[in-house]
Parts: sequence; structure tokens; C-alpha cells
Amino acid sequence: NYQPPEELYSYIGIHKPIIAAVPQGVMSTTVQDTLAALVSPPGNVDAMATAIGEYYRQWLNRSLPVPKEQFVEHFTYPALAADYSRELGLAMKLV
Repeated sequence: NYQPPEELYSYIGIHKPIIAAVPQGVMSTTVQDTLAALVSPPGNVDAMATAIGEYYRQWLNRSLPVPKEQFVEHFTYPALAADYSRELGLAMKLV
């Protein structure tokens, strides 16, 4: 079940810890750069269970990771809307 990057960007923008079941690549690197994400290979149930258990332990200890603010500010709705607006403007000039 493919989730577009915009969904991931929304989760980053609301400062939530993330468990991402994504292959190695841009999306896995992006979530790891938040410093508040765990990556599990797609379809690896054991790795996903381990990640869930890790976040549960952190939640119990009130030590869930907090994403880096400097990174997150690029993924807020106003920042994403500005990016989309800029890209749309560039696309309109090409037509």
C-alpha cells in the first residue's frame, strides 16, 4: 500500500515520532534525519514489532524522541504550501 511522500511530510510537520515501513532510499533517509523515527523494512513483521516495542518503552519512560525543530520547520503546512506554490508557478511558466 503506497503512501505518497506528502503523508510522511505531514507526520514530520506535526512533530510526531514515526515508524516507517519503507525500503532504503530517500524516504527512509528523510525520516531518519528527523532523529525521531525508526525504519523497518517493508513486510518485516519482526522489525516492526521491535520498533513498536521500543516506542512503547520510551512512552512508558516519558522519553519519546522529539524531532529536530530546524528539520521539522521545512515540513509544516505553510512551508509545504509555499513549496507547492513555487513549483506550480514554475510549471505554469513552462507551458
